[in-house]
Amino acid sequence: MRASRGQALVEFALVGPILLLLLLCGLDLGRGIFYYSQLAEGAREAARQAVLQYNQDSNTAAGACSSCQVPGVVPQVQRMAAFGYPVVYANSTSTSRPPDYPSGSGSTYVPAACTTTPCDQPGTITLSPAARVNTVYVFVYELDPATGNAIWAAPGSSTTTPIRNGGHRKVVVDLKFKFQPVVLGYLGLGSSVLLDAQTEQREEYS
Repeated sequence: MRASRGQALVEFALVGPILLLLLLCGLDLGRGIFYYSQLAEGAREAARQAVLQYNQDSNTAAGACSSCQVPGVVPQVQRMAAFGYPVVYANSTSTSRPPDYPSGSGSTYVPAACTTTPCDQPGTITLSPAARVNTVYVFVYELDPATGNAIWAAPGSSTTTPIRNGGHRKVVVDLKFKFQPVVLGYLGLGSSVLLDAQTEQREEYS
């Protein structure tokens, strides 16, 4: 009897860590799918807000609408993607470059290679390697159909200088999230998985 108990303990000591690792992998997979679905929903809802004329002057504050409820672009992301991790948004230093995430490191934007006009295909955003893990980074831009370049919200934007110009241009909302699974932390690894959700819609006003 004692021998069989000892054997069972040895077997559990060998198999237990593997079972725990598999359990954590399953939990991480479920969390990753849930977070991505939240990002995708947040990107869709934020883009829906961005194409409204009420929100043409700001990404951070809702436009004036006395007879309706307009939550705004970034507030919509914060509501839809609020799963316990911070949502980061900042205006750009220039209308021709993406926000500096994180400060001093920067992200890059490469326009799509268009061969026809209008050129309104979203480009490629590369998040800086210095970006924090388990943080949602928000990119919102309008596409210039003549050049395919992105137009970003920059300091100085006001009600007299809209950050979106109308004319049924495309607006793109791109959410990026560096997800660090528990398993990687448990194993002492610093690797993360980049979750990316992008939605594009046309402005509803001329």
